Amino acid sequence: MTGVRGFFSKVWKPRAGHNHVVARALIILIVGAALYPAIMSALFWPTPSQDLREHINWGLHFPLHTWKLPPLQSWLAGTVALTGARDAWLYFVLAQGFNLLALFYLCRIGREFLALKTTVPLAVAYVLSFYFWFIFESGLNADQIQAPLWLGLLYHLLRAARDDRWSDWLAVALFAALSMLAKYFLLLFAGALGLALLLTPSYRPLFLRPKLYVSAALAVLFVLPHAVAMQAAPDVLAYGAERFAFARSLGGRLTTFAELLVTALYGAPFLLTFVSRRHITVQRPAQGAASLIVLTTALLVTVLAVLIGFGFIYRYRYGAPVFPLLLLAAASVVRIEAAANGRLARRALMIGGLAVVGTIAWGFAGPPNRLREPANVAAHFLEAEWRRSYSCGPAYVIGQQLSAHAIAPYFRANVTGLSPGDFSYAQWFKRDVLAREGAILVADPGSGSSGLFATLPPATPVRSLTLPFRRSWDGSEQTYLYRFIPPAGC
Repeated sequence: MTGVRGFFSKVWKPRAGHNHVVARALIILIVGAALYPAIMSALFWPTPSQDLREHINWGLHFPLHTWKLPPLQSWLAGTVALTGARDAWLYFVLAQGFNLLALFYLCRIGREFLALKTTVPLAVAYVLSFYFWFIFESGLNADQIQAPLWLGLLYHLLRAARDDRWSDWLAVALFAALSMLAKYFLLLFAGALGLALLLTPSYRPLFLRPKLYVSAALAVLFVLPHAVAMQAAPDVLAYGAERFAFARSLGGRLTTFAELLVTALYGAPFLLTFVSRRHITVQRPAQGAASLIVLTTALLVTVLAVLIGFGFIYRYRYGAPVFPLLLLAAASVVRIEAAANGRLARRALMIGGLAVVGTIAWGFAGPPNRLREPANVAAHFLEAEWRRSYSCGPAYVIGQQLSAHAIAPYFRANVTGLSPGDFSYAQWFKRDVLAREGAILVADPGSGSSGLFATLPPATPVRSLTLPFRRSWDGSEQTYLYRFIPPAGC
């Protein structure tokens, strides 16, 4: 417990006379919120989400690129998968490690560069946000892991501007490269940050320092293997273009714009209602880091709004790295005194407790969904059926994205799930391997997989498998249709 307190004291550095009841409450809140997704997943929603199951399959190949996104999230999922983990809870442990790193950098920026007397409000606002708390569908995806990477980049850049140490410049290069390998969304943040540096007089001389350009060159060097691999497979650029709907109606664009506006609503906007007005001070952002952060955030949000106007389809999860910047910008303008921390911590614990109770109630009463898909039992059944007829393979489970990606990782043998997109673009799909080792075709009734299956080698007749959902108490069942493509190599 002493070690835990030591870590958190580095985050917000309680001053003399600090209320240790507040410190204990904050530790309980942060530790509870960090463990919450993994525990709830193990109890009620064990099967990986759509994005996570996809990246488990891709990550086991550790590709330099994928046909949708840069490879970092796939590498992370693949690394966890090497431990033998297939249920989602262990992946959420790593995801929350990223959230804790984001929290650390968030509070360090507030303490060192915004001169906040207390970072408890920052910590509470971030920990109570959907981006920290409810990650069942978004845990370990590209948007979530960008939050600590952007904050780490910002923190070390501010330190490098102040101290000009090589350790910070190297950290800037590392965080920039990792952010680029997570999602190309970094380019918007880097552009907004660069323009803000130019527009902030105290940071303009930064562009005269050679270390800035050495750091940028190192970041490019780190990303170079991925960039070279992309030259042979530019399909990810086509996938990115699909995020734009240029013919979208005005109403559709306004709806998407509203989703950008409510990004902050996923981060406990009720925070200020916990605090008495006498403990709140509104001020102009100080010159230096505060004005830089406000300007960077304003530019980033403005660019996003303009892109939405051109048809960009924004989703709330894209705001995961933007939300901490909004918090820092707000903290530059609205100061909450330390005297409010007691009430703030108590209300935060109450909200956290209600969320846990509500989640448990929903876990027992809620309907079955893909997070309860019986993929593990289906995999064991299909593997046993395959072994009765063949002594080698299968190499792949092929079908619609959800079930194929869910079932394949639960095989005891090394099997990869392939969706139609993987089948068309993924460099880890080989037709000679398919012919030699065979595959299992899986579809949900009415999923429209016949077009895909028609392009594959002849297969056995269609059979069905019906299984109860996992962690479900209402008797709901999932039906799979499956066929075998026999292997030629055994």
